[in-house]
Amino acid sequence: MHLRSTILRKGLPFAAALVLAIPLALVPPLAAPTPSAATSAGPAASATTTQSAATNRNLQASTAARESTPATSQSEGLVTWWHANGEKNSDTPVADGAVRQSPFYTVQVATDDAQDEWFDSFTYLTIPRSGKGKPGYGTATDGYQNDGAENAWEDAEAIAAEQGVEDGHQTMSWTTFEFSRDVWIDVALDTGATVSSIDQVQIKPRQLGFTRFLVNDHTVRIKIPYSPDGYRFSVEFSPELTQVSGPNRDYMNEAASTAIDASVAAMVEPRNAMMVFAEPDAQQDSGTVPTDADGTIYRPAQGSVTNLDTVDADIIYFEPGTYSMGAAYRAQLNPRVRWVYLAPGAYVKGAFDFSANASITNYKVTGFGVLSGEQYVYEADTRNDGYTRRDPAKYDNCHADCVKPLRFDSAQGVAQTLDLQGVTIAEPSYHSFVVYGDYDSFTMRVRNYHQVGAWYWQTDGLELYAGSTMKNSFLQANDDALKIYHSNVTIDNTVVWKGPNGPVIQWGWVPRNVSNVEISRTYVIHNQLQWDTINTCVLNSSRHWDFDGRNDRASTGATIRDIRIEDTYVEGATGCAFRIYALANTYNFVVKGLHVDGWAVPADSATNLDNQLYADYDADSGGAQVAIGQNSIGVSIQDFTVGNTYVSFAADNWHDSKLGRVSGWFPWGTWEIVRSASAPDQPFASSAVGGVDFPCEEAGANKDGLECPAPGDGGDGGDGGTTNPGDGGDGGDGGTTNPGDGGDGGDGGTTNPGDGGGTANPGDGGGTANPGDGSSRVMVATSAPRLQGTFRVGANVSATSGAWSQSGVTATYQWYVGNAAASGATGARYKIRTADVGKQIWVKVTARKSGFALARASSVKKTAAKAKVKVVVRKKAKRTGGKIRLRVAVTTAATGKPTGRLVVRVGRTVVRVKVRAKQRGKITVKLPGSVTKGMRVQATFKPSGKAKRYLLKAASKRARIS
Repeated sequence: MHLRSTILRKGLPFAAALVLAIPLALVPPLAAPTPSAATSAGPAASATTTQSAATNRNLQASTAARESTPATSQSEGLVTWWHANGEKNSDTPVADGAVRQSPFYTVQVATDDAQDEWFDSFTYLTIPRSGKGKPGYGTATDGYQNDGAENAWEDAEAIAAEQGVEDGHQTMSWTTFEFSRDVWIDVALDTGATVSSIDQVQIKPRQLGFTRFLVNDHTVRIKIPYSPDGYRFSVEFSPELTQVSGPNRDYMNEAASTAIDASVAAMVEPRNAMMVFAEPDAQQDSGTVPTDADGTIYRPAQGSVTNLDTVDADIIYFEPGTYSMGAAYRAQLNPRVRWVYLAPGAYVKGAFDFSANASITNYKVTGFGVLSGEQYVYEADTRNDGYTRRDPAKYDNCHADCVKPLRFDSAQGVAQTLDLQGVTIAEPSYHSFVVYGDYDSFTMRVRNYHQVGAWYWQTDGLELYAGSTMKNSFLQANDDALKIYHSNVTIDNTVVWKGPNGPVIQWGWVPRNVSNVEISRTYVIHNQLQWDTINTCVLNSSRHWDFDGRNDRASTGATIRDIRIEDTYVEGATGCAFRIYALANTYNFVVKGLHVDGWAVPADSATNLDNQLYADYDADSGGAQVAIGQNSIGVSIQDFTVGNTYVSFAADNWHDSKLGRVSGWFPWGTWEIVRSASAPDQPFASSAVGGVDFPCEEAGANKDGLECPAPGDGGDGGDGGTTNPGDGGDGGDGGTTNPGDGGDGGDGGTTNPGDGGGTANPGDGGGTANPGDGSSRVMVATSAPRLQGTFRVGANVSATSGAWSQSGVTATYQWYVGNAAASGATGARYKIRTADVGKQIWVKVTARKSGFALARASSVKKTAAKAKVKVVVRKKAKRTGGKIRLRVAVTTAATGKPTGRLVVRVGRTVVRVKVRAKQRGKITVKLPGSVTKGMRVQATFKPSGKAKRYLLKAASKRARIS
């Protein structure tokens, strides 16, 4: 609740194999298997690549070739899928018939017992508002202009601009596959950014401890041991990490000022997140895939599906493919429908309303497909034509009327159960799941459920009804993630990615009678929790929804009892761990193992961020206070750590001015903070388990089942000629990861021989059998040339000469842009030009030494990025003739004559001026006389014309006019 209503893209450490591939052009897009039949598309053919041993870390196949021949698996041990209609688009809405595909990551999977066969796993993408902007939001009245996605789009782009990144809003990519044996996955970062150490790629939750290593400078390989629970985890490359926004962003920049603030840290997330959902084979979970024996099945045709209201069937089965309901339709299902199945590879844009039917005792929504709300606007109101956004002039809220991906009406007095398994809910436009009717008779069994793209406010997680269970799930939520409003509920093994609004676990808002709830293994891998409201922190019992500053809305007639929340892990900084405003008597409430990495704000900040314990009052019972415990400890907080330091009464580090930051207003003797006798010294691993850098380059490497390839012999090079020959042909590669002997170099000739010998990748001795008459010995690169500097337009970068098997060599350089040699670029330094933007820059070094054949080695390739721009506002302004003259400097290494537009904001005043080349980046802006000393000013530069191709947008720091 919100208070403000490649053929295989490999740098192969595994041996490549020639395998069967079926191009998508030869089969219908995602041709659907029958429910009882398994289909298999063989893996794509492996390509043999010729490349230097010194650069074998950076092997990569053609992206175009890879995308044209994706290979998926429908085998017993691994199921992956693909969408031929994927659209790589991170900014705007995609076509109705398209599936948004990540341009940032690609994923492939192989089983541990067939490591030479790799299969593609489609990588989806979600972006805030699905790129729609704010249609129909009207003017900024009473917050109506806001929707909760501002932190992920507008605020994130402002932060990115300060860092020289254009269009830097947040996104989340994800991939899902089924497995029933150990597998390996490759996750490739496709942005052009690189990493040099496995420490620059982390996995969260960090307790997982998977074996992992670098395949090349942008790909990590991870071993996933089979588990019937599956795994849901984030893969995070350090170039993507950035300080996030959030409603209290300014506080994150305050420096720690006292010794007790050692735990203060910034909130950091990947700008473009990557989630992996490795789930157990659904066939092993009986009753999740419908067959004809389960009832009458209706299979919609792919494309537009706006007829589902009239379908008279027990089961609606969405086969692999893409389905669209449009922005003004939701499926109000026939009361007969009791099961919606989304097959792996099914992508349904829409929403389902299940009607009440007392004759149905078991509803089901199953399958590893996707149900996406991307076509709906925020607060899509079914009372409006076209489901436009709720009209604030007519309605205060749309709790019952906004579109929800899944809505159920339970029959009064009839015991009904919902099986919710495997499904991914993407981009809900409001609550993702609701039940109306008789809550007490509706029970849920949730497993392997996923929620992504929760950008808006009110995108809660799940409310679990009496007797329900949930396990092995992932929730991205921008409101209450886990709601424990009902009794006899069990929740286990949940990974949470938390937005600013609402807490992780909520049991407040009104007085409740709740008992016998167990929550265990909750992993909060990221959060942007705000900390200045009553409904915040990791654990929260909020004050009454109609709070209005009062603390007398509790009820002494309601009781919360026998609640246990165990093993809660919060990675990174957070504002607060718990705020419990008890609205009911509270007995035997145990929080055991609450581990927080650190606080996001210094303790002496003006921001109110302490952990709070209050027992509220009952105005209807003469102002009596609710009871905490029955002459005993009512709330026990055990094994609470901050930065792996235990907080307790005994350590005297619990209260608001110390590490624990607890303001405890429960009656003394009714609550405790203790360390149990069995608590480990370090309960929360401080960082992810280390991996290995390029293990197959180590002699005899065999890491955790990794099969490094055996060395192979390259082919012989061609002859150089006989009269005035040039160089003998290069020896073939002796293998790409752990090379053996390169092939023999061709004969250099007899009259004026050139250099014989294999120079491309001679392996352990390159053309040694017949190196040619031009040279008697061969030398090789022992390490590749390294690129140095920042690869942005206008920057001077350089390269080392690499290292060679012989000393005293003379090195010459040739720089390349893409595949073309850069004219005149033959030194160790190179200046990035405007025309280089988006192209790969690399260098080839040729080594010469008398008596040896020429040797060559190439560097890695780095993509040239747009130039950063610095905008500086002179705080001291001049007043002339009723106008304020403000000077602004726009500078960049790319050019001394930047062109574009400058937008200056002072309070509510906005002034736009052109930036012309003749100004050489020195602009004078005239502001109206209403601007006064002390007002805050910020200038934003937006390049235009040709400059837009190579300059980034940039903003100045905020300053006060003096």
